[in-house]
Amino acid sequence: MEANIPERSGLGDLIASVWEQALGAASNVEGDLKRAFTKIHLLAGWSQDEGLQQLRAMTERMVRQRQDIERRLEELTKRSLEMLSIPRRDATRQAATLLEALEKRVEALQK
Repeated sequence: MEANIPERSGLGDLIASVWEQALGAASNVEGDLKRAFTKIHLLAGWSQDEGLQQLRAMTERMVRQRQDIERRLEELTKRSLEMLSIPRRDATRQAATLLEALEKRVEALQK
């Protein structure tokens, strides 16, 4: 599946976009599983109640697995971002303001 990542500014926005796409893909898989399971139910000869029980059990497992993956991915993302030490926008603005002030002082000293 080819990802369509929109043009956005910032690493956080990029991660959010990829995360939204991953959640959408997981939801699509769950829907596909339900449709496939309906066909399997008919082929296996299960009663409607048996088929519904099996479908509920399978859906619950998928939801738990997806939640576990989401939790682990969030933890890994947080740890990765902490290791990168990416400055916040306000810190970047402060650094730019300080740099501009220093440039003005250097220009004034050169005159």
